[in-house]
Amino acid sequence: MMRDVPGTGASLPARGSAIVRVTVVDENGFTHHYAPIETRRDTISAALALLFGLSRVAGE
Repeated sequence: MMRDVPGTGASLPARGSAIVRVTVVDENGFTHHYAPIETRRDTISAALALLFGLSRVAGE
């Protein structure tokens, strides 16, 4: 669960997690921005590997 950092307006992810912001450009050139998502780091690595056709992502 995200924790707020007092006096900064920033948030920190829980241990072993990351805060990810997703931006997608569709086939018509429209850009879609999604709210920040907190998820486990291994989930992000798996998603990037699927997107880029990699068997493994660096830093995993």
